[in-house]
Amino acid sequence: TDLSGKLRGLVNAGFVFTGLGECRVPGEGKSVHAYFEPSSGGSSISVFIQKAQETDLAKMCEKHCFGASCDGASEAQNLYVWKCDGYLHYIYSPDATLTERARKAMDAPGKTAPLLR
Repeated sequence: TDLSGKLRGLVNAGFVFTGLGECRVPGEGKSVHAYFEPSSGGSSISVFIQKAQETDLAKMCEKHCFGASCDGASEAQNLYVWKCDGYLHYIYSPDATLTERARKAMDAPGKTAPLLR
């Protein structure tokens, strides 16, 4: 799925696009930050897209979606990253339920693995 299709997937899943801006995702490669909110209200979703360069993350398998819990307090993952068509995709929300919903809406790989070990 192309990038515009992935973002349309979020809108079709009940998220509202609220803005777009430049960002500095760690590593090489230009990146952009898209902001979404669920139409029902609540926490926002951040979507970061970065051109994959020769970094450790750029070498990741395209068949897995890698997740992590940023608060360290739960097994629920509120950060996902995956590689598709030469781009790294990151999804973050403080609400892990929304992050999971957004991951599915963006057609991320169904197989998941821990980002950090």
